[in-house]
Amino acid sequence: MPTVRSPADLTASLKPRLADSNKIVQGLALDVVARIATGMGKPFDKHSRIFAAAVAGVLADQKANIRAAGIITLSAMADAAGLDTLIGGFDKPLESQNPILRKELLAWLESRFVDQEVVATLDLTPIVGAVIACLEDKNSDVRKSATALLPAIVSRAGYNFVIEQTSRLKPASRSTVLPLIE
Repeated sequence: MPTVRSPADLTASLKPRLADSNKIVQGLALDVVARIATGMGKPFDKHSRIFAAAVAGVLADQKANIRAAGIITLSAMADAAGLDTLIGGFDKPLESQNPILRKELLAWLESRFVDQEVVATLDLTPIVGAVIACLEDKNSDVRKSATALLPAIVSRAGYNFVIEQTSRLKPASRSTVLPLIE
């Protein structure tokens, strides 16, 4: 392993370990990121933006213990640097076709959106399109969590912006999604 000289080097060294095929290494990397986030607090925000998509990607794993470690790491990052630093990194993971990842990430977001004070300050526009696509997912858990997020998304991103994002859907899908948004 190369010598770490700066926080940027540490980030560059840790990020690939989050996708390591060795589950022990992956679990250790998740634990290290969570501990660094907890230890740094708010200054972790610049690193949080870098790690958001990689940690969310772990939620696609078939092993429940790795997904649980991913949830713990996301929570530590959100607690340390704020949920707003993570939202921008969730668009690609939510667009993935992996229902496990979508279900886990949406359920985690749903649990975080319970606190209205947190939601009141978020810019949710980066994830609007992905959440709208999740409304027509084949997996009922994904649809349920996406539907639960809709009120917060419409209130923070704006009704017109959300409706505009439905224009990318096929006409049949759009006719299914519009009543949910209404």
